[in-house]
Amino acid sequence: MIKKIKCNICNNRFYIDKNQVKEVSENKGLSSLTTGSNVYNAIDCPNCGCQKILWTRLPEVKK
Repeated sequence: MIKKIKCNICNNRFYIDKNQVKEVSENKGLSSLTTGSNVYNAIDCPNCGCQKILWTRLPEVKK
């Protein structure tokens, strides 16, 4: 079942197009050197253009 997501700004409901999803990271300044930066998947609202965070990307564990 495909669900629509809702924009937090304009309340527009739209489907996630996986070709439009991008990876974004949060810039924490110098503290990111020791703790790393958070990485998220995000998509832009087709109505107002604001960025909607979809989910957090976790780092890959290497054996």
